[in-house]
Amino acid sequence: MRTKRHPGEGATLAVRDSAGISMARRFVRRLAGTHLDSDRLSDVELVTSELVTNALEHRSDEAVDADVEVSVDVGDDVLDVSVVAPSADLPRLEAGTVPVTARRGRGLFIVTALCDNVAVSATAHRVRVSCQFNLG
Repeated sequence: MRTKRHPGEGATLAVRDSAGISMARRFVRRLAGTHLDSDRLSDVELVTSELVTNALEHRSDEAVDADVEVSVDVGDDVLDVSVVAPSADLPRLEAGTVPVTARRGRGLFIVTALCDNVAVSATAHRVRVSCQFNLG
C-alpha cells in the first residue's frame, strides 16, 4: 500500500488486494473524519469499502496484480472519494431495488443510496467511480 499527497488535490492510497479494503476505510476516516458527523462518516466508509471491493473483484484479468487507487479530496462544500481500477468494464448504476433473494449486486445500490452524487468514467484501460458527499 502506498499513500501519496498531492498539494491541493487531496491524497491517494494504492490498494492491491483484499487486505487493503480495511486500510482504505481507515484512510478515508482519517482524511474525512473532521468534516463529517459519525453517521455520515460511517456512510463514507461503507461506500469506500463497496467501491474498493468491486474494483478488486472486477479488474481485468491481465491487471490482477495492478493497484486500485483510492483518492480523497475535501473541498469547501464537498468530499470526493474516488476509486480507479484497471478495467475496461463500466459498472452499471441502475435505479430500483435489488430482489431480496439476490445473492449479489447490492453494492452499487448501496453506493447510490448513500452518496449525494455518483459519476462513472472510463478510458480504454481504467474505470473511475467518484462519489461526492455534501459537507455542512
